Amino acid sequence: VIFCSCKTPSNIVKNKEVDLTESINNFNRISEISEWDSIVETVDHDIFYYYDGVLQKVISSEYGEIFKNVTDFYLLNNKISYVVERLYQYNRPCYYNIECMKENGDTESFDLAKSNIMTNKNYFKKGKLIFQYDDTFLKEKSSRKEQKRLKGEFKSIMKMMKN
Repeated sequence: VIFCSCKTPSNIVKNKEVDLTESINNFNRISEISEWDSIVETVDHDIFYYYDGVLQKVISSEYGEIFKNVTDFYLLNNKISYVVERLYQYNRPCYYNIECMKENGDTESFDLAKSNIMTNKNYFKKGKLIFQYDDTFLKEKSSRKEQKRLKGEFKSIMKMMKN
């Protein structure tokens, strides 16, 4: 059994043990799939992965001039099991090429490799958010607000897929 025992300066988590085994095992199982039954990509930059006729994973991407947000949803029994959110903050707007750089007397153009990347990992058990990890510290996120946000995003993606 895998437990995460958190000891951080944050008041959010103090010596909290959380069983993440189910989420981690499901993530590993899905990550090992190399041949999907079908992969469906939408114009909204969402990708749906099916194996044995069952939706296993959804990757959703949102793009802006100065950011990219990529969210991976891993499913277990048609419920969210694990969610990874990656936010890329670009060093310059994506259209800011070398010509723009020179015109503005700047020293940098857009370079994806120079993006700041923030990652949030969200663990669910039986459809409920039980734990969240980000790049700065571990924190317990049993808040209904955070759970509602993630489930709402997933529900919106699924609704768009059906239309």
